Amino acid sequence: MVSDLASLPPRLLFICTANRCRSPLAEQLMRRAFQRLEVDALVASAGLLTGGFATPSVGVRVASNHGLDLTRHLSVQVGARLVEVSDLILTMTREHAREIVALAPDAWARVYPLKQFTELTDSITLPRRANFRDAAVMVGEARRVNSILGNPSYDAVEDPMGRPTQVWEAVLADLSTHIDRVARSFAPLLRRSHQ
Repeated sequence: MVSDLASLPPRLLFICTANRCRSPLAEQLMRRAFQRLEVDALVASAGLLTGGFATPSVGVRVASNHGLDLTRHLSVQVGARLVEVSDLILTMTREHAREIVALAPDAWARVYPLKQFTELTDSITLPRRANFRDAAVMVGEARRVNSILGNPSYDAVEDPMGRPTQVWEAVLADLSTHIDRVARSFAPLLRRSHQ
């Protein structure tokens, strides 16, 4: 169970609809950010739909232009076990967050829409000594369950599926901004907990 995972590096999970566009881009961006910051964490992505599908060629091309490799990516469908073992689950929309909470209600405190999470991390100071999962929960301690109701566009990451290159570029830029903010917020904590 979760207590057996305490000695493992923190696990971050990104969720989108099909795990073909946004969440695999977010996964790649977070891995690169953590590598640059020299922190040890496991990063994965999954989707709500059936897995086994590749990223569209336009997405592979845009990712490649930014040093990301999605050539061998195949989508994965999220399950309750993957949610259970993840210390932080970041979704592309509020709807995705609701679906994850419906799948695994006990995960509520660790599930956030990505943009909501970065907004919350900007307004707090993480404790000097805390494990990653506890810190992820602390970010939203004052948050209410209704904070994931509705589907406003301002805190959703746009879905580029079936869209032209410029939309993919805009989505990648949007994700990069938020991923960098999360990585910088948690990097000092991750370095301390695994030295």
